[in-house]
Amino acid sequence: VHEEDANFALKTIISDTDWKRSRGVLFLDPYGMSVDWSTLEGIAATEALDVWYLFPLSVTYRQAANRFDKIDEHKAAKLDAILGTPDWRKAFYSESTQEGLFDSDKVTTRTASPRDIASFVWQRLNTVFRGWVSEPIFLPDSGPPMFALFFAVSNPSEGAVKLSKRAAEHLFAMLKNNK
Repeated sequence: VHEEDANFALKTIISDTDWKRSRGVLFLDPYGMSVDWSTLEGIAATEALDVWYLFPLSVTYRQAANRFDKIDEHKAAKLDAILGTPDWRKAFYSESTQEGLFDSDKVTTRTASPRDIASFVWQRLNTVFRGWVSEPIFLPDSGPPMFALFFAVSNPSEGAVKLSKRAAEHLFAMLKNNK
């Protein structure tokens, strides 16, 4: 048991384990936006850990304010940390012109939906997990999604991907059948 920030504990576990002789499955269920992208990079680099990642979709959507100018430095830094890139600024926002009575203003507003954000995260996960990344499962399945559940395989070998994919698809089918 590690009683510390999971980002630090996982880095310690990853560096102290011989991943040539070990395999594992990790479930990341963060409190809010607490998992840094660098932690996911470390997990993927083991090529031995697969991860179920319950991405905090609704929290991320709320922090990415409707108007870009309403995002303070702290929120922007947290979004950079959880997404691992500042590219979300271009992916989630578009500039438009708002006509006023006497003039017009350029306004940058969020155009990304929660599903667009999940797609962005899926694309990002595919840049570090060399095996396979599942399409997101949105939870709950009715109403606005609060989470996007991903399964990511770090081992790029065909056999490992096939086995992990089969296990994940079995669990996905169980989820669907329990509805």
